Amino acid sequence: MSNFKSDLDWLQEKQKERAKEVPSEKIEVLKLTLRRLPKLESIRLDGASVVGRTLKRSTQGADWYQLWMRASHIFSLVVTAMAQSGTSVKRLDVYREIPRCCIPSGHITSYASSLGTKQLEMMCERLESLNLSMSTEIRSSLNTEEPDQNTVHEHEGDNDDEKTLYSEDESELSKPEDGYLSPGDPRAILSRETPGITRFLMTAPALRELDLSFRNALGYEMSDSYDRIIGSIAHETNFPMLE
Repeated sequence: MSNFKSDLDWLQEKQKERAKEVPSEKIEVLKLTLRRLPKLESIRLDGASVVGRTLKRSTQGADWYQLWMRASHIFSLVVTAMAQSGTSVKRLDVYREIPRCCIPSGHITSYASSLGTKQLEMMCERLESLNLSMSTEIRSSLNTEEPDQNTVHEHEGDNDDEKTLYSEDESELSKPEDGYLSPGDPRAILSRETPGITRFLMTAPALRELDLSFRNALGYEMSDSYDRIIGSIAHETNFPMLE
């Protein structure tokens, strides 16, 4: 019981610290580090549910909404820091093998739109492999229609010792009131602008491997969001070295 109380106190303290995070400060720290590593072989974004000082669990049973918001936030910090530092990478793995962990496609579009063409070109010029797990749209906040930048969840770190298969039964993710948008909601459909993932790929001529995972977060029949993404990639990108 004493260990449980100690872990609980530790988690609550970490949550207080997380609530005080300033994104610009995190980006600055990452940027300073990446400037010393201008040409990286790989970056892999991993995740786990932190339940104690030394105990982490698979994301399989985690609160999906908090998990996805946190994962998306971390992705934005890393990408922004890479772009601002001029760092390029050969292999980028974004939650591809993390159970039930995705980045909403609209978030990727927002992040790509915030970067200049030269920043994207410098960041992706050496990219040979991209593994990415994305979802259809979900609300940015369960309580309001405006994005909540303070939504956080204890979710970080490597967990190589624990392997969990993806769940094929997603019936528990089918209720719109749990945070999903209905298929007819405009926010669930990509805008007419070029999807963010396509904008990234347009600046990656050296790409040899592309592995995209799509999750239907709507809980209904698939919307045309993914058709638009795939069609956009097919018609707007060129990968002469793709294997």
